[in-house]
Amino acid sequence: MKAEINNKDMMQGLTAIQNTIGKDSAIPVLGNVRIEFSGDKARLTTTSLEMTTTVDVPAKVESTGMTTVDARRLLSIVKELDGLSMEITLSKNVLKITCADSEFKLAVIDAEEFPAVKHNEDKALIMLDQPVLRKALASVVYASDTNAIRAQLTGVYLGISEGNIRAVATDGRRMSVYEDSVANSGTAFILPRLAVFALLKLLTTGNVTISADKNLATFAIENAIFTTNLIEGSYPNYKQVIPAQAKHSLTIDRNLFLAAISRVALMTAEESKTLDITIDDNKLTLHSATNERGEATESVNINFSGEKVKVNINPEYLSDAVRATDEDEVTLNIISATEPVVIKAGSKFTGVIMPQMV
Repeated sequence: MKAEINNKDMMQGLTAIQNTIGKDSAIPVLGNVRIEFSGDKARLTTTSLEMTTTVDVPAKVESTGMTTVDARRLLSIVKELDGLSMEITLSKNVLKITCADSEFKLAVIDAEEFPAVKHNEDKALIMLDQPVLRKALASVVYASDTNAIRAQLTGVYLGISEGNIRAVATDGRRMSVYEDSVANSGTAFILPRLAVFALLKLLTTGNVTISADKNLATFAIENAIFTTNLIEGSYPNYKQVIPAQAKHSLTIDRNLFLAAISRVALMTAEESKTLDITIDDNKLTLHSATNERGEATESVNINFSGEKVKVNINPEYLSDAVRATDEDEVTLNIISATEPVVIKAGSKFTGVIMPQMV
């Protein structure tokens, strides 16, 4: 087993597979990357059993073979290499890496101990533009729960039907929805939160082909394949959470709003973050106060006519929703102090935040 690989290509490949390195110390091979030399490429694979990433890297293969080696240690070594290319050789259960004046010898685990890689590329094939899928997932994943009793809330719902792609995430206190037009239709499933972050590392330009059944989804990209287990069960009816109409609506510069939220939030309490939003007389006023820290107030001029309204909201939830879009302006829709606050950005993004009762 021997090949020459460009350092930059190897770095990109190893970086792409980091999110699916296993952490189960009881199965040491899960911490390894499987390296396979064949044809004109080196195929790199990592798996956590729940997720698997395979990336092909161009290589000048002199002799074929397969082994596994500590994935994070290999990445650390490649980061420090000084030359343009490296030579990787396997001999007598030792993987030797030679680059310029550097040489490393790494212990390996036989490739036969590496779990079998499962894909389902023959089911429910749908092709999308990578930037469209990336934008949909990146716009909503922040609202998914990290530790919910209800498993569905720890994931992102992805539905592709009737010429639309729809991504939804909620933790029960906030929700985000992203919708866009696509050419294909025909699938819906719930991606685990960690799978979304791993997939976002791979999506760039070009197309992605999605194949899925009720348990497994595979995303095939130009030089990579990502497979993940899916979250079983039905996703909550998110549409009923979004208010049909807004009593108060205003549009504000996104960056100006974000900066104001960030400044006023400095005076909120760690244990109970609360920001007061008051809209009155062409002015939006943000206010926070605690006995321990003091208070902060900032006003932003807006175009608004109507009766005064005030709502209490978590500043982190608000800034997350505003930051999730790259539109120049966002629209804030408020019904009352006890109804959900809706943030709109263009025609594709909707954020919903439940107010806080103080």
